[in-house]
Amino acid sequence: MCSRSEAGYFKIPKEVTLAELADAQGVSLQAMSARLRRGVHHLIEQTFITGDSIDHDEE
Repeated sequence: MCSRSEAGYFKIPKEVTLAELADAQGVSLQAMSARLRRGVHHLIEQTFITGDSIDHDEE
């Protein structure tokens, strides 16, 4: 199975629905939604919140 981005889930307009992705992965719609939310949360957390290597006080 291709990734969500390859399937077109993140394209505008979407080329595949969340239900279609869930079916292709063999999981429920609720499970697919939870996986996607956790992944996005983790990406945002790692990209914007963590920032330990960035020191804004040093210039």
